[in-house]
Amino acid sequence: MLRSWARASGPIAALVLPMTIGAPARASAPPGARVVIEVAREEGAPRELEEAVVRAVVRVGAEVELVRLDQRPRFDAQRLARVAVRSTGEGLEIEISQAAGRSLRKITRSSSQAVLDEELTLVVESALESAIDAALERRVEPSPPSAPKQPPADPRPAAPTPRAAPATLTVFAAAAGGVGAFGSNAGAVGRLGAGLGVALGGRLRPSLEASVSYTLPFDAGDRRVELDARVVNLRLLPAARFVELSVVSLGAGLGVGLDVMSVNARDPATGTRTQGSPPRVDGVLSPTLLVRAPLHRSLAVSGTFAVDLGFASRTWVVEQEGTRSEIFAPFRARPVGLLGLELTLWGEEQKGARERGRPETGAP
Repeated sequence: MLRSWARASGPIAALVLPMTIGAPARASAPPGARVVIEVAREEGAPRELEEAVVRAVVRVGAEVELVRLDQRPRFDAQRLARVAVRSTGEGLEIEISQAAGRSLRKITRSSSQAVLDEELTLVVESALESAIDAALERRVEPSPPSAPKQPPADPRPAAPTPRAAPATLTVFAAAAGGVGAFGSNAGAVGRLGAGLGVALGGRLRPSLEASVSYTLPFDAGDRRVELDARVVNLRLLPAARFVELSVVSLGAGLGVGLDVMSVNARDPATGTRTQGSPPRVDGVLSPTLLVRAPLHRSLAVSGTFAVDLGFASRTWVVEQEGTRSEIFAPFRARPVGLLGLELTLWGEEQKGARERGRPETGAP
């Protein structure tokens, strides 16, 4: 500290020395830390102003370095700030310069020089305390964040993570009966059938069913000749369930198969068979809508609506006196509706529609 005061002129050095020996009233600089404050005043300014500034620097525990006003401020690890005082017509302007920026404060001129000097000391002291504290805080490196505390180990064994239940395979049998339309001059015809299929458990319940049904014999023709027709329907139906409600589920499928048809002619007067035709086999595509309502975990009511689309066009005609006329032709699109029962033979549904949402009782 004495090395810095040696640069000051005689009167200033004489003033600073005794003030530094005494303990400062309020010190911002920590013990052992060298803090230097440059003090600059304009040429011709009253020396009392410079002494007031020096007094403030000493109070905050810093060293004084007197510089000219036109000198460029030097800031480093020890030189933290520079104080410059200028006289104006209204009072004094105090400029506090730091590496981070500058601040300007003003004091209105008082009638008493002693009051003005003391006010200048207090203003500079307060500004330097804030400047030194901020500079020292920036030097302190932030401590590394503490590692998060690990929760105490639970002595109890962890509960096993539930795994998704594997898809269960179900084998089912079905039987159904219904009515549909088949051809011209035939009206509604009955159909009975049975099937065997497999299904996978899950939300969509994909299934594959093979079925055979018998279209009951029906009469067709007119007063000239009567026809006795029989049809065997073979189907393979892949399907999936797409709507699941509380008591019913809806699904859809696209079946493929064959219709084996035989038609015999009869004399309407005597009822005797006069002519027969060999069986005809037609390929069929069947878009199907399925409805299923469970009655028990292994029994459900099933409803089916399908439209059999025939690939071939067939026509039966009668010839009289060299003239041919059509008496029967199957429709190219033949709708049919069936109602029946579905019985689970092996495996179980994961949950029946009526049991969905009920708590498990734990019973086997």
